Amino acid sequence: MTIAEALQKARTILAENGIENPGLDSRILLAYVYDIEISRIVLMDEQTFHEEVSAKYFDLIEKRKNKYPVAYLTGEREFFSLDFKVNPEVLIPRPESEELIEWIIEQKVECERTLDLCTGSGCIGIALALNYPVSTLHLSDISEKALEITKYNAENLLSNKSELNWDVIQSDLMSNIHSHYNLIVTNPPYVLPDEYDNLMDDVRKFEPEIALLVNDYIQFFSDLLTQAYDRLFGGGSIFIETNPRMIEHTILIMKDLGFTSIQTHHDLSGKERFIKGQKPNN
Repeated sequence: MTIAEALQKARTILAENGIENPGLDSRILLAYVYDIEISRIVLMDEQTFHEEVSAKYFDLIEKRKNKYPVAYLTGEREFFSLDFKVNPEVLIPRPESEELIEWIIEQKVECERTLDLCTGSGCIGIALALNYPVSTLHLSDISEKALEITKYNAENLLSNKSELNWDVIQSDLMSNIHSHYNLIVTNPPYVLPDEYDNLMDDVRKFEPEIALLVNDYIQFFSDLLTQAYDRLFGGGSIFIETNPRMIEHTILIMKDLGFTSIQTHHDLSGKERFIKGQKPNN
């Protein structure tokens, strides 16, 4: 069997099992097995697909056929042109969160002291710190296992940014956070119960429920925003990725707490997914 024939076989298996991008997934997994850039695969079409490689590759294809996420199979996901380690303890970074970072940069808000709350893999805070003048970065999550991944990514990706002070903090929202910040950014759980059961199998069966599902949106976001308000310096800002269905409810909570300069922002699909607010100067 040639590599081209193996790819075709893999594509067929994935397509017959309802995988959305069978061609791309089969190439990503092949590149992973060979430890090469995906662009090099086209140069290998006529090479023989050796048995020892074939066994590993089709084991991965079998797992992907059953909806196991590609990022968990390869152990990494590119985000904001950075390679982040991921595993089933953290959400897989998504393009929507890249848009949140771009919006923060466009807004030119003060960010000297930044908190990435519900950080997961650390992708938002780390990418922001590498593209924006952050001096102190705290990465916080309720999950200690998630923070092991956060710490790995921070050590790996922030190693050349010696002027940055960073730390990881295990905390249920801000119960264990005692610092104050110019900027809080968060992609917290925001999938409603009636939405959760309808998520794609790739997400619902394999990504961490604790990072996705919020049973009482109003109470959870009231707690989050109340604590965030207390931990912001006067003039500081919070940027949130959240459920488009709940934007208006979130705005009301923010207004009741005293946030000003409240704005929303659409993602690339046109959904109103992001919201920001500012704590007034004292």
